Amino acid sequence: MDALKVDSPEERYRQRLARISARMSRQIDLTFHSNPFRSLNKRFAILCGGRTGSYLLCEQLLPYGAFATECFQEGRVLGVCKQLGLTRLQDYCEQYLGKNAVGGVLGVKGEFDSFLPPALAGEFPDHLDDWRFVHLRRIDTLKQAVSFVIAEQTSAWRSFIAPERALTDDDYDASRIAKRMETMSRTNGILEETLTLFGIEPLRITYEELAADPPGVSATVAAYLDLKGPPIGDRRFVKPPMERQSSELNARWEARFLEERRSETSVTPL
Repeated sequence: MDALKVDSPEERYRQRLARISARMSRQIDLTFHSNPFRSLNKRFAILCGGRTGSYLLCEQLLPYGAFATECFQEGRVLGVCKQLGLTRLQDYCEQYLGKNAVGGVLGVKGEFDSFLPPALAGEFPDHLDDWRFVHLRRIDTLKQAVSFVIAEQTSAWRSFIAPERALTDDDYDASRIAKRMETMSRTNGILEETLTLFGIEPLRITYEELAADPPGVSATVAAYLDLKGPPIGDRRFVKPPMERQSSELNARWEARFLEERRSETSVTPL
């Protein structure tokens, strides 16, 4: 019975929050004395892993009056706190909301660690009904993994960022791609389990749908989130438009990975 309890979705959720909290509490105070999210007009979260088109979607939501970032990603929170001399998570949240919740609208995107600040503030699960959720995933996980590995090695996570180095076929690493695919599967599984745990049925969209029709998909998302503008034109939020980053190198690495996998599974036993 105890083993079943430890392995329950509720316990796994608590353990994940506890692990993130343990790491972050070494650098900042995680105590909330009040809930800063209660002052907002609208709140939404785009739950996603890396290289799923989340930046493109957020870019497309600016005309609808919404700005969303990975504001609660663990590394980002700790980095900003160190840079600004903040010592409490509540201070970080209040500072972020004050500068970036345009018109009282907060958009959050990212993985499971995005749940931590709202959970510690008492927002989750007490006020889940005030939030709307979008689950963004990529169907072609091989393309996603190759894109991630290339971006990781070049530090060019956006099309308007110049690569720090040029890659060749010599940089191909099948094990690295395979590990990234495993990580992405685990990330998506954790998000799905958390949504199920809280009875959340999000708007589900895919990278492939978004890439095929950015204006149409973003309009659907904006309607679901009840975003009606006005457009955000502040230069702090508007970046150069996104362009396709996939290249012939991506295609070659994908083909090579698939061929190697086929060769591994087609070996005839003696």
